[in-house]
Amino acid sequence: MLEFFNEVKQEVEDAINWRSLWQTFTVTIPAGSYYAAITGSNERSRVVRAPVKGGGMSQAGYAPAIMGSDKVVALVFDTTSPTTSGQFPLYEMPLPLLLFNVQNTNQQQVQQPQFFSIGQGNADNGQANTDTMVLYVYPPVNTPRTVTVTMAVPQGDFSASTMADPNGQTDVTVPNYPIIMGLQWMAREERGEELGPSSAYTEEKYREVLDDAVSIENVEQGNNLDLMLI
Repeated sequence: MLEFFNEVKQEVEDAINWRSLWQTFTVTIPAGSYYAAITGSNERSRVVRAPVKGGGMSQAGYAPAIMGSDKVVALVFDTTSPTTSGQFPLYEMPLPLLLFNVQNTNQQQVQQPQFFSIGQGNADNGQANTDTMVLYVYPPVNTPRTVTVTMAVPQGDFSASTMADPNGQTDVTVPNYPIIMGLQWMAREERGEELGPSSAYTEEKYREVLDDAVSIENVEQGNNLDLMLI
């Protein structure tokens, strides 16, 4: 049953960037470098993005455009202190292109980076749900830079010995009702109670409950497309 629970919980967590999963991390890029681990993240962590009206596409051509004068901006900011210009947003660049640019410019350094990418560290050799994400910036920096990154961080799998996630958290942070409905479906399938023409009923109810929860979350967050068109 715990295996079913972890499977359903992961599916619910991956359905949307639930606000209950948001965490803001502070990352220090060392002088002479262009990357650092995002301590506290895991292999399923996702960057949170916000719609910006009138942001334009002229400064960085890598943000996905919805309208010609709008874009979706990742919540990644250079907050190095002291500063007179506030928090400086970093713009997304595809990781292969960022790495190419770093090498193509012989890692030429500047004081303040302009772009970022997110990669994954040790993806194949670590314990599931515990691998740390990596923040890359471009150009490389000649002084230490403090960067804040807001991410949706799903919980790791619950352990049978502790009934907690890898961080010792015993409470589920995403909506519980979809998980309960998903467990009912999987348990009935396992026991053979969902055979015959009505076999899809419990799964359909689970999907409906999950879709409803995602819709509520979307409304509470403010749908990105609706906000962009206002």
